[in-house]
Amino acid sequence: MTAAPAHPKPNLFFEQQISELLSVTMSRQDDGTRSYLVLAAVLQEWAEVGFLSAQMPSIAARAGLTSATLDRLFPNRADLHLEALALGQQLIVEAMKKCPSHPDPMLDLLELAQHYASILQEPYFKQFSLCQTILIRMDSHVRELASIIALAGNAELKQFWHDRIASLIQEGLLRPASLNHMIFRLTAPIEAQTSHWYQTSRSSYTPDGEWLQEITNIVENFFAIFGTEKYQSLRPSFARDWPDLTTELDMQTLRNNRAVDATAEP
Repeated sequence: MTAAPAHPKPNLFFEQQISELLSVTMSRQDDGTRSYLVLAAVLQEWAEVGFLSAQMPSIAARAGLTSATLDRLFPNRADLHLEALALGQQLIVEAMKKCPSHPDPMLDLLELAQHYASILQEPYFKQFSLCQTILIRMDSHVRELASIIALAGNAELKQFWHDRIASLIQEGLLRPASLNHMIFRLTAPIEAQTSHWYQTSRSSYTPDGEWLQEITNIVENFFAIFGTEKYQSLRPSFARDWPDLTTELDMQTLRNNRAVDATAEP
């Protein structure tokens, strides 16, 4: 039996990336690093107090800068918000790339789906998503640019899923079909039960059982629709490993990620 991969701990990829960016040591004359620190500080401020409650002095303090320096680097607040939005989109894709791989291609897809759900359940990500929605609904100039940034980030994330699913088609485990449709059938249920559910109801979706079983069901349904005869022939041996993977992943961490502060103002 193939050993299941150890899941990264803690399961706070998005938050961890922001913290790592803010820990960078900068040169006093390095405005490029300073600007990057400010953008990371904006993301942290959004996540912890919400978009509407974010304060420039607090952002400057998080970045280890004075308010005067922040004003010099970003005199236009709309530009600051848009650049922070672009950084957040970049971090989401980078977080996806941190997913551990599994030698079994089918289990690898399950691991990736669970990894994605874990990111979408993060309190930091949820707040970022709400802030993005606010920016997209602002005045025409900001709305247009924020929409372009969001669409570009979504396209990069879609390309990531495109490559992974295309590899399963090449291995003969999935039948050829519209990749956009296949990506939608796999990711839409995950997003609906994590990110989108939170955005619309301001609460957290609670599955009937465990989160890991919920995601497992989504992936199994995906294979039921698109799986080939080769997949069906390999499924019996695959089934021996499947429960081990869902058991050995860090279930408590995923439970913790469901605890979102619903009172935080976006």
